[in-house]
Amino acid sequence: LKAQNFFALIEDDYVRENKPAVIYSPNLIGVHFQIETDETLAEKLMGYDMEIINTDEDLLNYTTQTEDIWCYRYDLDAKVGVITTGTDYTARETAWTTDEPVYFFTSYSGDLKISYLSKGGVREYKELSLKEGELVDLGDNVLVSSIDVERP
Repeated sequence: LKAQNFFALIEDDYVRENKPAVIYSPNLIGVHFQIETDETLAEKLMGYDMEIINTDEDLLNYTTQTEDIWCYRYDLDAKVGVITTGTDYTARETAWTTDEPVYFFTSYSGDLKISYLSKGGVREYKELSLKEGELVDLGDNVLVSSIDVERP
């Protein structure tokens, strides 16, 4: 499901319009366990050269080359992909924060309940009805690792 969601995301208008240089997706193992296969397919679909990486080592390498890095995580229970940007990837992963809107994407439309820690460590909640993809402003200093998606 994660790979299916990822390739549906690659074909999404928002992603195509914004053309990320690097997509970091921890735990994306790739087609036939080859992340390079996913990258080749994504480049063909997107129409430009991009990088898909899944290791911390590659992430740290690319942070010295570009600031245009998107982090893609997949919530298996909710069947939702979560894209975050604007993060200092040189910090510990549990300390990543973002001030940028977060993109939620699914191939399975329906209602979602999103929870996250906002500035000051306050647990916040948002509900939305997602058809495919939606950019959601969660506010400033959102702790990326705290973003949780549920289907009510």
